[in-house]
Amino acid sequence: MTLDFYLDFVSPFGYLARGRVLEIAKKYGLSVAYHPVDIYQIKTAAGNTGPSNSQIPAKLAYMTKDRERWADLYGLKLAKSLAGFKTAVFNRGLLFALDRKEADRYVEHAYACVWRDGIDPGAESGERELEKRMGWSAGELTTFAHSSAALSRFFVKQSGRVSSAHATVPSATTRQTTISETPRGVFLQVAASQ
Repeated sequence: MTLDFYLDFVSPFGYLARGRVLEIAKKYGLSVAYHPVDIYQIKTAAGNTGPSNSQIPAKLAYMTKDRERWADLYGLKLAKSLAGFKTAVFNRGLLFALDRKEADRYVEHAYACVWRDGIDPGAESGERELEKRMGWSAGELTTFAHSSAALSRFFVKQSGRVSSAHATVPSATTRQTTISETPRGVFLQVAASQ
């Protein structure tokens, strides 16, 4: 059985949750299938059109402290702030890693770049650093991520996710069970038998 993990590298909660998702998969004998998403499109499709966290200083301060506490609990180094919000290349790059059977390493390195080491995922230097960590040739990630095939593939996958309104990211699913993993805990929702 497979545990589906929907993620956008812009989310610190995906970084914090990933270790727990891997523990859950191991505990229940599940393989992990990674699915990149654009969290902003999903939030909008789910009706979440309110102000961003950065526009609400008190909420941003609380969330920052909260994620620092969870990073401490999980023993993870966490960058003080996000160096950049443009994760499209990193997100589409996961499709490239999936094709190469390197998804788990890719997710580990991409999250480490963004949330552990504070590297800007939208900068060319961030893309080069991720390629270096993956052992890929310079420009390989960018070339793939901007190809019409990658853009089309991501769009098709994203369209299906938006229509099914996966508004909880990161989330993971098995065939009849949805596992929403947040730093605060694991939430299971068992689907009704069909």
